[in-house]
Amino acid sequence: MVLHSGEDLSFIPPYKCKPKDLAKLVKNFKSGKIIAAHMGGFRCWNDVERFLVGEDLYFDTSYALNYMKEDQFRRIMKNHGYNKILFGTDSPWVDQQNDLKKFLDLNLGKDIEEKILYTNGCNLLSI
Repeated sequence: MVLHSGEDLSFIPPYKCKPKDLAKLVKNFKSGKIIAAHMGGFRCWNDVERFLVGEDLYFDTSYALNYMKEDQFRRIMKNHGYNKILFGTDSPWVDQQNDLKKFLDLNLGKDIEEKILYTNGCNLLSI
């Protein structure tokens, strides 16, 4: 299940899937796999660190690379586990090539980059 999470630029508050709310879903939905878009909660990344990091769900990078501070982006990935991060771009809202360049410019190392760009998705989908 892929969920938009955090703020939504198209709608006004209250937002429907904030990190604290998503944490409740994760605890009660043990039979499935959850992907929280936008690194767990667009523009709610302090709450992502508080409520979601380390929980049993995936984060995707979509739309976050353009808005998150690099140190927080790195910290969330490291503390959540590189094996639970998926590369995403939120296309057509952002340019895929630009987001890939920003991701690769983080210089995370070939092993971590391969996990996030490829292997984690294969593992998630059992392929």
